[in-house]
Amino acid sequence: MKFFKSVKAQKLADPAFRAFYARECHICALTLKVIEQVEAAGNKSRILACLDIDLKAYEDLKEGDFCRPEQVMRLCRYLGIKTGDMPPCPRLKHPIK
Repeated sequence: MKFFKSVKAQKLADPAFRAFYARECHICALTLKVIEQVEAAGNKSRILACLDIDLKAYEDLKEGDFCRPEQVMRLCRYLGIKTGDMPPCPRLKHPIK
């Protein structure tokens, strides 16, 4: 894993690449935490239904194919996950409290 970390650090040193990387992110530590808790809850279908989140959208999120930041924030609120110490999402147009 050191090889990947060194390549990533080298790439992120370039401001243009860093900006591109930030815009194109698909999964972050917060999203991973949300997925972990949803999966551990054992009642994924009920949680998703309660929040009106389509199973396909959740599966896309889980696979890292497409993140919908607004859905992540709704899941955070539902699961009681604090987001204050997380960096702002570059894909989120308007911060959600």
